[in-house]
Amino acid sequence: VLLPWGGSWADLRPGMWACWHCISFTAATAFVPWLFVVVTVSRLAPLRPARVGVLAGLSAFALGALATELHCAARDGYHLALGHYLPVLVMALVTGAFVARVLRMRADVRSRKGDEA
Repeated sequence: VLLPWGGSWADLRPGMWACWHCISFTAATAFVPWLFVVVTVSRLAPLRPARVGVLAGLSAFALGALATELHCAARDGYHLALGHYLPVLVMALVTGAFVARVLRMRADVRSRKGDEA
């Protein structure tokens, strides 16, 4: 059975180490931009924290994927899908949930401070 983007399942195993390298490179290069976006957005008063978190993650990790594209010489379809593009979506969803929780906790702390004053 062929993969939709070319190659076969037997070809997938040897290239997984390269995928993990690209996944870690994407995460490492996206961390600082993601942190900058989260700090900047947290100073605002977002109405939909989950959406803000996912979009912050997408923007930062897309920048990390761009750096990975420039760094990585592999052009196999499965490697690009699993090592470059899928991590952007997964990390955006994970960091979106994290940012939403942090923004909600921060809003709760601000409202408690307002109630005490």
